[in-house]
Parts: sequence; structure tokens; C-alpha cells
Amino acid sequence: MPPDPPHRAYYRSVAGNWQGPLDLALTDWNAFRASALRRADRLRLLSMLLTARLLGPCRLETSVDASGADRDLIVHTTRVTKWGITLMRSVEHIALAADGRGARMRIEMRLAPALWRTRVESDTPVVVTAAGDGASYRFAWLGAAMRQEAARSADGNRVMLTQTTAFSRGVQVLQRHPPA
Repeated sequence: MPPDPPHRAYYRSVAGNWQGPLDLALTDWNAFRASALRRADRLRLLSMLLTARLLGPCRLETSVDASGADRDLIVHTTRVTKWGITLMRSVEHIALAADGRGARMRIEMRLAPALWRTRVESDTPVVVTAAGDGASYRFAWLGAAMRQEAARSADGNRVMLTQTTAFSRGVQVLQRHPPA
């Protein structure tokens, strides 16, 4: 049986549950003010930053379901919580491309306090590294262009996500849960 292409190998290697503290900082107030974020999204972002500053970081929990990898389908979920209260929830459906490294992602995101409203971002690009140890994502987050770089540790028990917009930066270090 031939080896998996890089994208399939990557998602299979990160299948399971992950968690860690949410690290997010506003890096450019002028870019934040100039951004096209809606007022409600600005308030959500500022309240999340204020909450983290006053009460400690929120929690980021993710899962990767690679059971559909043979059919080139991956399901990724994300949840941001504080004290068990969900602040953001999303489901990402990732369709792996025939080239072995590319993919397209469809994101369905819900944000507090309106968790019943779903925002959909379709056809966002994903590229997995040739070595199958990381991935690069481009998508809209709260209406702002976000770049996310993911890198899996050599032991397979950590993933580092670096997320940047014109006005923010976050570095998330997620641990496999439970550890392998």
C-alpha cells in the first residue's frame, strides 16, 4: 500500500482532542480601528481580551476527526470557553485536494452571546507542508483576514498555532488530551 500523501498523513497524525490556553493580543490599535469589523465583533474581541487580562486566559479546545481521510474528508471542531461557558464554537469541514497537499475548508462558526446564529466561511485555502508536519490556513475571523500556521511537535503531543491578523497575534500551544 503506498504511503499517505502529506495532507492525509498530517491530519491522521493530529487526530484526537487538543487543548490549551488561548493566547491573543491586540498588536496594532490603528489597524484595529481601521478594520472592517462590525461593532458587535469589536466588542466581542475587546471583551475576550479584557476577560483574559482580569480573570486569566480562556481555554481553547479542538478535535480532529480523520476517520474520513480515505474519502479525503476531515472534520475539525474548535471551542473557546471560560469557566466551562462556551464563547465560540466552530466546525470546519476540510476537503483534501488531489494534489496531496492542498485542501479547502468550510467553517461554520457561532459566537456568544448569539450561539444560535451561524456564520459560514466557505472555500478557504489550506496547504499542508511537504513533510506533513504542519499546515497553513487563510480564512476570515470576525470578518478580518487571518493567517494561521500550525506545526506539530516531533513527539506528536503538541501543536503550535500562530494566528495573525492586521491587528492581532496569538500563539496557541495545544496539548494532546489525553496525552498519547
